[in-house]
Amino acid sequence: MFPLDHLPQLPNGPLLYLVLAAIVIGSSIPALALVFTAEPFLMAVVILAGAGHPSISALLAVTVGGAVLGDVLGYLLGWTLGPKLSGSRLGRRSRKQVHGAQRHVRRRGALGALVVQRWVPPTRGVVPALLGSVRHPFGQFVICSTAAATLWAVVIVIGTHVAGPTLVLAIPTVLLIPVVIRVVQRLVRRLRDRRRQPA
Repeated sequence: MFPLDHLPQLPNGPLLYLVLAAIVIGSSIPALALVFTAEPFLMAVVILAGAGHPSISALLAVTVGGAVLGDVLGYLLGWTLGPKLSGSRLGRRSRKQVHGAQRHVRRRGALGALVVQRWVPPTRGVVPALLGSVRHPFGQFVICSTAAATLWAVVIVIGTHVAGPTLVLAIPTVLLIPVVIRVVQRLVRRLRDRRRQPA
C-alpha cells in the first residue's frame, strides 16, 4: 500500500473539489498549462479516495467538468485573440509554426487532436485555442472536448484507483511508445530516401 503519510496535506470537503477543478482548468489553458499540471494532484486525491475520503464518481465529474471548461476557455481565447495575434509581430514571426500546428489538427481531426493534447501537459490548451482561432463549430468542439476529457479522466482516476501509484510510471512509458514508433518511421523513411537518391 502506498504510504499516505508522504502525501501533502490536502483540503477536505467541497474545498477539495474546488481546488481540483481550479487546477484542472488551469492545466487546460495555454501558458497556464506550463505552470499547472493536474495529474500529480489528481492522483494524490484518488489515492486518498482509496482510503475512504472523496468519492470516485465525484472526482470523475469534477475532473471532466474542469477539463471541458478549461478547453472552452482556451477556445474562447483563440476566438478572441487569434486574429489579433496573427497580425502582430510575434504572430508573423511564428506563422510557420502556427500553420504547421493547424495542419496537424486538420490531419488528426478535432477529436484526435484534443485527445492527443490532453496527454501532453506543456502543450495542453494549444489545440482548443487553434480551433477557436479558425472558428471551428463550437457545439462540435464541446462534444469532442467532452469525449477527450472523459477518456483522460477515466484513465487517470480509475487507473490510479485500481493500479495505485504504479500508474505514475506506466503512463509516461505508454505515451513514449507512439513517439518512439514515429521516430523510427522517420529514420527508416530517411534511409530509404538516401538509398533511392542517385550517387
